[in-house]
Amino acid sequence: MASSLKRENYFRVIYIALMILYFISSITPFWHLMPLMGLLMFILVMVYNPLKTTASLLWKNMKPVLIFSAMFLSVLVGMTYTENTEFGWTDVVLKLSFLLFALHFAMIPQGFIRKSDISIILKAFIFTVFAVSIELVIMSAWRFLETSDLNVFYYTGLVYYQHPSYIGLSVVFSIMYILHNYITNNTLYKKTTKFRYLFMMAWMVVFLFLLQSKAAILTYIFIVILALGFLIFQTRKLRMAIQSLVVLSIITIAATFLVPNSLERFSEVRKNATTPSTNNSNKESTAARVHLWKTAISVIGEKPFWGYGTGDARDVYNKKLLANGFVENNDFSYNTHSQYLQSLMTTGLPGLVSLLLLLFYPLIVAFKRKQLLYLGVVLIMMFNLLVECMFERQLGVMFFAFFNGFFFFIDREQS
Repeated sequence: MASSLKRENYFRVIYIALMILYFISSITPFWHLMPLMGLLMFILVMVYNPLKTTASLLWKNMKPVLIFSAMFLSVLVGMTYTENTEFGWTDVVLKLSFLLFALHFAMIPQGFIRKSDISIILKAFIFTVFAVSIELVIMSAWRFLETSDLNVFYYTGLVYYQHPSYIGLSVVFSIMYILHNYITNNTLYKKTTKFRYLFMMAWMVVFLFLLQSKAAILTYIFIVILALGFLIFQTRKLRMAIQSLVVLSIITIAATFLVPNSLERFSEVRKNATTPSTNNSNKESTAARVHLWKTAISVIGEKPFWGYGTGDARDVYNKKLLANGFVENNDFSYNTHSQYLQSLMTTGLPGLVSLLLLLFYPLIVAFKRKQLLYLGVVLIMMFNLLVECMFERQLGVMFFAFFNGFFFFIDREQS
C-alpha cells in the first residue's frame, strides 16, 4: 500500500512538472518543444496505468475521444483524394495532437490529479504568462536603448518568435482565470491576494494592448461582457458587477492611454468598414482579410461537399490569390484567416462538421456542468477561429487540445 502510494506520488510530481514545462515552452521561443512535452506526458500515463485500466478507461471515454479527434480523422480521410501528399502529411501530423491529447487525458485514472493539483497547474500557467510578459517588455526596452525604435514594444516587435495572436490567447485565458477566481472565490481571498491578482490582471491588459492583436483585444472585451453578464443575471451580485465594471473600465482606459498605438489597428477597421479599400498591399490589413474571405468563399463554391483534399486545398486557394493579384512570386503560404472556411475548403462538409463537433460538444458539456473556465476556453476559441486559422498552427492546436482535454476529463470531478 505504501509503495503504491509512493509510486503514484512520484508519477504525479513528474507529470505536473512536465505540464509546467509544456506551459513555459508554449509562450517562449522554445515553443517547438511543446510536442515533446506532450508526448512525454502521454508516455508517462501509459507507463503508470496497467494495460487493463487503460483499456477500460478508453472504452468508457470512447465517445468524447472520437469527437475530440474528429478533425484529425477528417484530414486523414482527406489524404485519400489529395495530390500534394507532402504538405498533406504535414497537416495530418499537425492535427495528430487532437487525437493524442484526447487519448492522454482519457487514460488518466480518477484521483490521479487531485483538486489541489488542478489549482497548482492553472496557477503555474498564469504565473508563467505573467513572468514571460514582463521578460518580453524588459527585452524590448533593452532593444529600444540600442535602436531608439518604439516599434520594438508593439506587435511582432514585442513578440518576435511567434504570432502575437497566440500569445494573446494565453494572456486572455490568464485574465479570464483571474476574473473567474474573483467572481467565485472573492470572499476567500485576503486583501494582499486580491491586490496581487488585481495588479497581475492590470499588467496583462496593458500587455494585451501592446500585443496589438485585434482578435485578442476583442476577445478580452467579449470575456469581460460575459463575466459581467454572469454576475448580474446568474449570481445576482449587482454590487460586485458594478465594482468589477468600474475596475475593468479604469484598467482598460488606462491601457489605451499607456499604449495609444493599440487603437490604430481598430481605426483601420472602422476606416475600411466605411470606405472599403481596393489596396491589399498590407497583407495584415482588414481589407486584405476580407479579400481572403471572399476568395475562400469563391473557391469553396466549386467543391463544397468534399473539399479539395488535405494537401491540395492550400495550393488551389493560393493559385486563386495569384490569379487575382493578391499573391506575388508564387508565395503559397496564405490561408483563409477563418478556420471555419479553411476546414470547409479542405475537407468539405465532413471537415466543417468535425470542427463544429469539436467546439459545440464541449460547449454544451461545460454549460451543463457549470464549468465557467471550460466554457470560457471554448468561447474564446470559437471567437478567434472566426478571424484566424488557429488550427493550422501547432500553437493553436496544442493550446485547445490541451485545455479541452484537461477541463473535460480532469476538472470534471469538481463540477
